[in-house]
Amino acid sequence: MSAPTPLNALETLIIQSMRRQLDATQGAWLSTKSKVDFDDIDTQLRRFIDLLRETDPFVVKLRPLFDPKTTLFELQLLYAISEKRRGNEKTVSEVLNWWFPPAGVSEAHHILGRVAAVLNEADLKVHSIQQIKEQMLVASVARPEDPAPSVSVNRDLHPISKYLSTETLH
Repeated sequence: MSAPTPLNALETLIIQSMRRQLDATQGAWLSTKSKVDFDDIDTQLRRFIDLLRETDPFVVKLRPLFDPKTTLFELQLLYAISEKRRGNEKTVSEVLNWWFPPAGVSEAHHILGRVAAVLNEADLKVHSIQQIKEQMLVASVARPEDPAPSVSVNRDLHPISKYLSTETLH
């Protein structure tokens, strides 16, 4: 199997939006045209991450703002947003139930719904769900001694990859 496709510009912006609360001093990185939409997405992702940190502060794993690598958590959240955009509520609920107690799932659904609505209204494209699943798989098999999982790892070169399949991910 070939290496997963790198994240596209939109996916990178969504992940940077997740990370913005770590370093709010960075300069603007959006065009004026997209700034209004991404300001709303940024606000919603901050709400989501704050809600999740209140529930379990250890589940939120974010890299520095402009780091090209991604964490498994960042990819999982991107996956949940992509599934929400497609209207796949069952899969989104499964992901949210991993992170939140029953009382928090409804609010988390609402927040991701707003992010999905903004992206859909702007008709912005992301990679296929299959590509995001492959990137999550690569990030999940990174050895613990690796400094950070990277979605740019060639799965064909990873010894465990021949036993794994993206079909195990929803």
